[in-house]
Amino acid sequence: MKNIDNCLFEYLEAKRHVWNTYFMKRFTSIKDCSPLDEYEEIDRLLFKTIVLSEIEDSDLKEWEFNQQPINFIQACFKKYITAARVMVSGLKGGAGKWQYVDVADVKSIKFVFIEFFEWNKYGFVTYPYVRVRIEAKGNNAIYNGLDALLDLKDITFCLRTNK
Repeated sequence: MKNIDNCLFEYLEAKRHVWNTYFMKRFTSIKDCSPLDEYEEIDRLLFKTIVLSEIEDSDLKEWEFNQQPINFIQACFKKYITAARVMVSGLKGGAGKWQYVDVADVKSIKFVFIEFFEWNKYGFVTYPYVRVRIEAKGNNAIYNGLDALLDLKDITFCLRTNK
């Protein structure tokens, strides 16, 4: 798998900088569409320009930005990490509730990129997590199809060869 850290982290830095420097101070209420609509439009353009333009065959016509996984971008734990504690949403009927789980073999699970994640996306943002969709079989099948939050410092991004 081809490493694509450079373009994803470049996008993340641009996304953070634009919000923290230019939009956070203009944000007054979640009820006001502006400046949130404008920021989201800029965010989509940044992603398209910085990430998707670097990836061949990255057609996402039906994709909902920051809502659906991008099947050809995988979040992988760094080589030295074999087990991890991750937050998973939707376990045991807890839809929308994030729960910590210990995953013994992270190399046996595919984590498909959805978005960079921040708990309070309307304040000063750092995006310490990446939100992913889990593809798992065997002992980890209980997590298949669920969303997870992975600690960004433990992750590298790769272009999947089998979309």
